[in-house]
Amino acid sequence: MDVKERIDKLRLKRGWSLARLALEIGVSDTTVYSWFNEQNYQPSRKTIEEICDVFGITLAEFYSDIDRDT
Repeated sequence: MDVKERIDKLRLKRGWSLARLALEIGVSDTTVYSWFNEQNYQPSRKTIEEICDVFGITLAEFYSDIDRDT
């Protein structure tokens, strides 16, 4: 699972649209849509921290489900 998939999993678990996620974390709809529509576009660390706050998880919990290439 990558960052985008993890965000999508959290979002869908709450039943939120992409627009609702954008509203909750304080970014534009366009920004969120870009994460899923542009291959190399990723949220910043600060934004990931906001996502974690909204979903009530830590950064460690967020990244625990993400596959790493090592």
